[in-house]
Amino acid sequence: PFTHIFMCDIGFPPETLKKLGETFNRSASPYLICCHNQKLMIEKYKYNVELMEQFKISLSGSGENHTIYIYKRDLSKYNQTGSL
Repeated sequence: PFTHIFMCDIGFPPETLKKLGETFNRSASPYLICCHNQKLMIEKYKYNVELMEQFKISLSGSGENHTIYIYKRDLSKYNQTGSL
């Protein structure tokens, strides 16, 4: 399994983020790193994660500034068998 998933997801359409959330929630990956805050990722797109840390970054090629959010899987959403 993957140890983490990183998405530079600034331009992803809502339907893509929703589908990725469904896929992530079925995966065994314990971490998610992306460019969206918890209001979007948890409340709107229903990712089963909790925020660990966030920090500002600057992309070297484009010079764009973004906030990166590091999430860990929210294990309280799982039963003892590891499924939802």
